[in-house]
Amino acid sequence: MVSDEHNKFGYVSTNVPLPRFEGKENCTFTVRVPRLFLRKEEREEICFRRAVWGSEIYTDDSDPIAAAIHGGWIRGEWGDDVDFSMLESDPVTTPVKDSKELSEPVLALSSPPVVPMLPPKDRDLHITLLMLPTLESYTGVVAHGVKSRPWTGKHDGLSFKIEKIAWVDEKASRGEERGGEARRKRLKAMMDCRALDAGPAISTNFVARDLGAMKTTAVAAGNKNGPPYLRNLSRRLSKRVTVWQTLVVTLLWLYISRNFAKLVGLECPEPLANLYNRSYFRATWITTALDAGFWTAMRIRKKWLRDLASVVFSVFYLFAAEQADEKVRKVRGTLTVDHLRVSWNKGTTPYLSFFTKLMRPKLARYPPRMVRIPRPAESSYKEPIIAWLYYDAPFSTIVSQTKIILDIPGGGFVAMNPRTNDDKLLAWCGKTGLPILSLDYRKAPEYPYPYALNECYDVYHTLIATRGRCIGLSGEMRPQIILTGDSAGGNLATGVVLMVLQSAAANARRGPGQETLPTPDGLVLMYPGLDMNIGNWMTDEQMSLIQDRRTRSTNKNVLRRKSEDYYKLTPETPHPSDDEEDKFFAPRPSLEAVGDGENTTTTVPAVTPTSPNVPAEEQPAIEMGHLTNPSSIAHQKASIVSSKPRHLKTRLAMSSMISYFNDRILTPEMMRAMIILYVGPHNRPDFSTDFLLSPLLAPEALLAEFPKTCFLTGERDPLVDDTVIFAGRLRQAKYNLFVQRKELGLLNKKDVFHEKDHVEVALIPGISHGFVQFVSIFPEGWKHIFRCARWMEEIFARAEKESGGDLVEHETRERHHRRVPTESSADEDQPLEMSTLRSSAASSGDSRDRADGANAHRRGTRARGRGRRADGDVKRQRSMVSLASEDDLLGRRMKGLAGGLMGMTADGAESP
Repeated sequence: MVSDEHNKFGYVSTNVPLPRFEGKENCTFTVRVPRLFLRKEEREEICFRRAVWGSEIYTDDSDPIAAAIHGGWIRGEWGDDVDFSMLESDPVTTPVKDSKELSEPVLALSSPPVVPMLPPKDRDLHITLLMLPTLESYTGVVAHGVKSRPWTGKHDGLSFKIEKIAWVDEKASRGEERGGEARRKRLKAMMDCRALDAGPAISTNFVARDLGAMKTTAVAAGNKNGPPYLRNLSRRLSKRVTVWQTLVVTLLWLYISRNFAKLVGLECPEPLANLYNRSYFRATWITTALDAGFWTAMRIRKKWLRDLASVVFSVFYLFAAEQADEKVRKVRGTLTVDHLRVSWNKGTTPYLSFFTKLMRPKLARYPPRMVRIPRPAESSYKEPIIAWLYYDAPFSTIVSQTKIILDIPGGGFVAMNPRTNDDKLLAWCGKTGLPILSLDYRKAPEYPYPYALNECYDVYHTLIATRGRCIGLSGEMRPQIILTGDSAGGNLATGVVLMVLQSAAANARRGPGQETLPTPDGLVLMYPGLDMNIGNWMTDEQMSLIQDRRTRSTNKNVLRRKSEDYYKLTPETPHPSDDEEDKFFAPRPSLEAVGDGENTTTTVPAVTPTSPNVPAEEQPAIEMGHLTNPSSIAHQKASIVSSKPRHLKTRLAMSSMISYFNDRILTPEMMRAMIILYVGPHNRPDFSTDFLLSPLLAPEALLAEFPKTCFLTGERDPLVDDTVIFAGRLRQAKYNLFVQRKELGLLNKKDVFHEKDHVEVALIPGISHGFVQFVSIFPEGWKHIFRCARWMEEIFARAEKESGGDLVEHETRERHHRRVPTESSADEDQPLEMSTLRSSAASSGDSRDRADGANAHRRGTRARGRGRRADGDVKRQRSMVSLASEDDLLGRRMKGLAGGLMGMTADGAESP
């Protein structure tokens, strides 16, 4: 905030720093002060600012004019409220002759006068400084109406003392003559005397100001038709071309000069040119401009100005696409949680919200309502959960509803509330006529894993326990519920289903009579993120799920893309045919050990290279890195010459996160930031076993009990592998259960397994992540939103048909199952434990045994969390090794990573 005193002056003067004189102590330096800075107003401002440290000997960053006033060489000025008689006796001006009668051109003072003198109006001031070494400390005293500042710390510069001053007349009064002609004359005189190169630093500001003023004056005062040679050229061209032709030619020339390399084919290929379809790429171009504009304006403090500037900057970046890409690239390299929230919550800003509503078709008649969902009595948390209810009918009619769609929005666990999904939710409630409850769960990093998962589970539990009364339903029967989620919301929705199934399995082992939460009737996931363990390569098991013959038509483009990852590196290599691609990702052959004792040879017969023109039996075998049947050099040359080009094959298959590394919506840097922020600096999850964090790892026993699940994902989405692999695991688990029940005689032998009764996958070609978030600029997204609505109607119709129209009612209280609270190490103040694990007696046991082991692990983890047990606290097991808390390197590393994303330094302070 600017003080009243600064408002009075309208400016703040800052002296040009003195040059550095290291190693040149005891030299002198003359500072030239124009009379412009010696006027009453300027001296009053200098006295008010008091940029002077020391007494008689000052620091070299002190203002020389302030030092001269403090030393009594010249008199300062103060406001009208200052009594001059309290400062000094009546000052007198040292008698100076009129400039016309002055015989000597310089009046010098080698010591301060008895009374500080007023600066003559027609003179400039030269202050000669004696440079001195640095003092240990500088004392601040009051002298001649100015209180100097003390300096007791270490000073990294030198000191100076005023040796003498001189009043001179430099003729050209710099800063006073403001005419263009006067400036040109003065600049020419300064250039003639090399003042621009050898003049003191204090004159540089005036020279720069004169140069800018000369350019402005030349444009304003010059001929409006330009210089003479341009006027002659314009006169000649005006006879041949019109103004319109001149404009078109100029714009065409600018376009050609800017895109010359592209027009002649010399530009580097655009890696994303063929990645997306045209409409989706156009939408990402707009979203990139919006991200760049909002990130540019995010540091503006006033909200109204920030919102307006964000739109203005976004319009600029719409036309400056290359600058927008560069801005987004730089920001994503140093992401923080603020950047993620600004980017993903921009749809709720006033201007974008207005334009979105303007472009949205009339989907629903009634706006959404904010509601508070209470926690169930068994929950460890007590604060209610915020949600938004979308219902396209008078609220009084909701009492007759028996079906609910529970939506969990995405946003990387750190951003986006239900209002950012208005397009999708309003379309669903208008299409289905059902109430849609969208959760505004608490976000990381303030509420890290698994707080949001527990919130979503508590809402589902409350809906079942109250039979929908918490949102206005009658409560006469248990409502049917479908869970939906996109991106991170898909992870949470899947985690809720796993928690429900896990609690059911735990109660089943306790014995009959244990009522549990019913499983949701269906699950609809849009581009879900189901694997937090980001890897580079696909495993053989994952590839076998994608290559399943039953899903080959669905996953055909995904498989082709993975095979093309290799052939893009070798464009001259012939591509395999469709039949050969069936064997492209064949299972990796096993190594066979032949021999005994020390003479053991490892052979790999299955991967021996064969030539198309040479029979396999004539091919040399590879053994111990040598050919066992070497042929002659001539024969080898002949084989090479006669052979046709072979198809180079690789058994490596990159994950979609690496294949689409340059995605314009979701990048690896953003995934890394989201995972670190969601997990938090204190959690230490096992990414290879924690299936509530990574549902892709869920045991088959739980997957077999999943409700019907529908997936909607873009083929070019970095998370598309999560969809196809999880869908493959669901399909496999359902099929294995079908076969098992058929063998036990629980099903008719003529029954046929229909995978669409359990899993339905829709992979949309040519698009990537988040397409239902910006349907206003990607109109094709509407049909995918309505496809999800049709899926929900089909799931409800099927559930109602299977139940015979009567919904199952539970009279007893369902057991509340809870995931480990966010304080995953409730013993944070206790030492880190490292214990040994016993190896499993049967690594390939039944999948249900693996689920039991996972449940036992969860129970053991809950004992260390914030949950309470009726039998009191559980004692910690004795560990083999204990490390002090300060030696927890992993915790410190995670804290450093998360702190950097949150704009915090290691010591907890905000980074600049």
